[in-house]
Amino acid sequence: MSNSIEPSRLLWAAALVALGITGIVNGEFALVWQNVPAHLPARTAWAYVCGLAEVLAGLGLLWRDTVRWACRFLLPYMLIWLLWLEVPLVFQTPRDSGSWASIHLPPWIGWLPDSVAWVDLSGLGSVAAGLGILFGVWPRLATHAEAAMLAVITVWFWGPWVHTGHTATTAFVISTLIAAGVWLVGETYAGVGWLAVPGPLWR
Repeated sequence: MSNSIEPSRLLWAAALVALGITGIVNGEFALVWQNVPAHLPARTAWAYVCGLAEVLAGLGLLWRDTVRWACRFLLPYMLIWLLWLEVPLVFQTPRDSGSWASIHLPPWIGWLPDSVAWVDLSGLGSVAAGLGILFGVWPRLATHAEAAMLAVITVWFWGPWVHTGHTATTAFVISTLIAAGVWLVGETYAGVGWLAVPGPLWR
C-alpha cells in the first residue's frame, strides 16, 4: 500500500468524521438513520456511541496501520443500518417514495422546467452506473460519472442551505460521504480503460 492517501479516501474519511461529529454535537442519529425507534433504550447514548464510532473509523482510514481495521468495522456497521432500518421500509410501504429515501427538489432551484424529470433522470443515471459496475461494462466511466453527478447534487442541492443548521448540514455531509464513496470505488479501476469491458464482478 502506498504511503500517500488518495484524495477520494481522504474526502470519504473527512465526511465520515464530520458525520460523527454532527451526531455527537446534536446527540442524535444522522438523518438517514432517524428511523431509529424512539422507544430504543438509552437512545441518546447510542447516538453518541455511533457518532464516536464514525469519528474513530474515519480517522482510522487515514493511517496505514489502521485502515484495514476501519474497513472491516465499517462494512458490517453500515450493513446493519441498511438492513435494520431502511430495507424493511421498502417492503412495508413500497409505493411511498420516502421509503426509498427519495427527495423533492428544493424551491431555490424550482426554475427547472420539469423537476420530476430531473429526479427521474438522476435515478436512471444511478441505475445505469450500478449495472455498469455489476456487469463490468465501462465500470471506470460508470463510477466516475456517478461520483461527478452526486458531487454536483451535493453542491447544488444542499450547499446553499448548509448555513441554515442541523438538517441541511447533516444532509450535505451525508451526500458528500456518498459521492466520495463512489469516487473511492472508481479509483479501484485506475488500471482499467475508460471504455473497457472487464466483465461481471462475479467472474
